[in-house]
Amino acid sequence: MRSIIVIVVLVLSLISCKEFQTETFTASDKDLSARNAIADSVSIDFSTELLTTYDLSWKNKGLDTISVALYDSLLANDIALSILDTAYTVSVSSKNDTSYAIFSGTESDITVYIGDYMELRLVDQNGDTRLPDDKSWDLAAIYENLNGVTSTSYDIKSRYVFKALPQKTIFQFLRNDQVEVGKYSFKLIINQ
Repeated sequence: MRSIIVIVVLVLSLISCKEFQTETFTASDKDLSARNAIADSVSIDFSTELLTTYDLSWKNKGLDTISVALYDSLLANDIALSILDTAYTVSVSSKNDTSYAIFSGTESDITVYIGDYMELRLVDQNGDTRLPDDKSWDLAAIYENLNGVTSTSYDIKSRYVFKALPQKTIFQFLRNDQVEVGKYSFKLIINQ
């Protein structure tokens, strides 16, 4: 009887060793390059303006009535973001919690990484807003993004995936409650 128990224990231990072998996981090259770009001290300065800077009548209007004119105004004033290897440092107005920029690329699927807790939506030509298709992270990417001693020292705090971008896309950046009071800029990079 004892020999049967010993044999069963040995067989189980051999089987379990294969199942619990150490595996290594790494973040995707896209996630790693975005983290490195946002952590880098080199960035491109980029400013957004209040909507009323372009047209005072837009103060109390809905996006559905001004989206085409807003896109044209942002384009004319070169308030455009594109896919680059270098991150942008985006400055936003202290007078408003919402900022806008256009996407100047032709890619249909993009991932936007932000170094702060900003919400990001897309606005199409009809003024309809669209939420990201995905905001999740792989566990390996979260681990790789930890750049310090504690879990609060992430370089990237927001990650948004958009698929099938509409033509003439407008980015809508919204400050949320997690953004530090008095902070009016954040780093951003867009990858394909």
